[in-house]
Amino acid sequence: HAWTKHQAEAFIGHLLEGGQTTPIFIQRYDTEKNAPAGVDYLDLAPEVIDGQQRLRALYRFIKGEIAGELTDGTRVWYRDFNEKQRGPNNNIVVAYVDIDRETKLRFYLKLNRGGTVHTEEEIQRVRNLLAQEETNG
Repeated sequence: HAWTKHQAEAFIGHLLEGGQTTPIFIQRYDTEKNAPAGVDYLDLAPEVIDGQQRLRALYRFIKGEIAGELTDGTRVWYRDFNEKQRGPNNNIVVAYVDIDRETKLRFYLKLNRGGTVHTEEEIQRVRNLLAQEETNG
């Protein structure tokens, strides 16, 4: 987890209080056009491009591992909600994209230089992958 427990709980609290979040971007291979060479696109699982920490926070909240921390400091647990209250949350948007690898790497770099900063090694690894794509493309 890149987020601390406190960051995840604050994010959940933000959502519970009606806060919005940027879309979660997921690569979904809809055609063979953007799939890696030699791989059937139908065999490829979706990949989270941006939003992994938000998804992990939601998962941890639902599993009862963390609470949501509201602005006033109140901690609210998923188990405290009834079935109707656990319904869809329109504050979370999932955007499915089917983009080529180079565009995906550029997108990752653009989105992940702020917030909880990824390690310089992770950013450099993606820069190296992008350089390989540019050379091969």
